[in-house]
Amino acid sequence: MSTIDRSILQRRLTTARLSSYLTDSGGDVDQALVLYDWNTALSGALHETLGRFEVVLRNALDEQLTNLASRRDWTRPWYRQPGLLDLRGAADVEVARAKAIDRSPIELHGKVVAELTFGFWRYLLEKRYHTTLWVPALRHAFPNHPRYPAADFGPDIRKRVQRLHLLRNRVAHHEPIHRRNIARDDAGLSDVVAWICRDSAEWITNTSRVKEVLGDRP
Repeated sequence: MSTIDRSILQRRLTTARLSSYLTDSGGDVDQALVLYDWNTALSGALHETLGRFEVVLRNALDEQLTNLASRRDWTRPWYRQPGLLDLRGAADVEVARAKAIDRSPIELHGKVVAELTFGFWRYLLEKRYHTTLWVPALRHAFPNHPRYPAADFGPDIRKRVQRLHLLRNRVAHHEPIHRRNIARDDAGLSDVVAWICRDSAEWITNTSRVKEVLGDRP
């Protein structure tokens, strides 16, 4: 039999953090903790899937930006091309470059790309970069989109990636997600990955635990 004092545990987690779980459990602390644990399990499953998604997305975008740099005969990596990024993007790149060479004096393209955050890649899809990045390069990262090769599907990609980025931040900060429509989030993620690469979409779908955990909701 458990000897856990639920009142102490509630104080450690804080009533404010447990408030949504308590509300959905009718004020029953035991049931609220069960829902909290399920929320944690779901966050773990999403963390795995979102991690795979982020890697596929960033590599697809980097590939197209690298192609752009090659076509235009730039003498340096795209992320160091003067004037290509705004102040925020350039600042993010400098942080990533510093981290990439922290343990090595050699700056490797792949390491810099890996240090750039999900937020950076989401930001590149914003409307401000429509003419400079989306039209000549980034749209080609989604060759399976129903409206490709037209350039008018940027808002669709942007909306879905924004939603996934916000979800990723909630998961990373251990926030409640038990009231979200996670099935819609998961479907949106699958769509975006399939528009990039169907093999990657099948891999992510086959390794994802999200549907399994969703089915175990208390």
